[in-house]
Amino acid sequence: MESSGMEHIATIMTSFFTLVSGIIVAWFTYNQKTKDKMTSLKIEQIKVENEDKHAKNNRHIAMIYGELYRVLNKADADRCFILQPHPEGRYSLVSVVFEVVSPGISEIKNNIQNLPMSEIAGFSNELSLNYEMRFDNIEEQIKDNRTKSLMRLSGATNIVMIQLVNSKEHWNGTLITERIASNPFSEEAVNAMKSTATTIQYILPPIV
Repeated sequence: MESSGMEHIATIMTSFFTLVSGIIVAWFTYNQKTKDKMTSLKIEQIKVENEDKHAKNNRHIAMIYGELYRVLNKADADRCFILQPHPEGRYSLVSVVFEVVSPGISEIKNNIQNLPMSEIAGFSNELSLNYEMRFDNIEEQIKDNRTKSLMRLSGATNIVMIQLVNSKEHWNGTLITERIASNPFSEEAVNAMKSTATTIQYILPPIV
């Protein structure tokens, strides 16, 4: 009788532990499926966000080129480009990514890639401090020899530079419009450049 009672208790305990084990396994299975589902949702969300960001970035790039061409035509210019400091947050280089030119005019962006700011330190400082700069006599107005050689390379005789800033109002680029002919840009042309600078400065993709 005593043995039968012990066997009954053992059966109950076995059933209990089996039930508890089943609950634990079911909980872990459910928990893992929930985690997997959340991970899948996060991956999908990141994917959608990246696609949206990519599409938005493409729209911004198209808008920037559209604005540069507008200035090129409005100002009757030969070349229009953006000089950007980078990498973001710790500027030490300048490069040209965005550039448009009139027919027969060569691009200069290949000559200004990862140019150390230390090589044009004085001029870089002027770009960061001044909203607008105009040049019609490079030899007399530009003191820095490295900057002067780059300007000679472009062949321009009239140059207007408009500062671009980011959302924190920090310098993040310079809109540069050049004309090889000797006649200076009109005020209407300069105003078109300022309008373009205002339009594109907050959507200008940083160079990382």
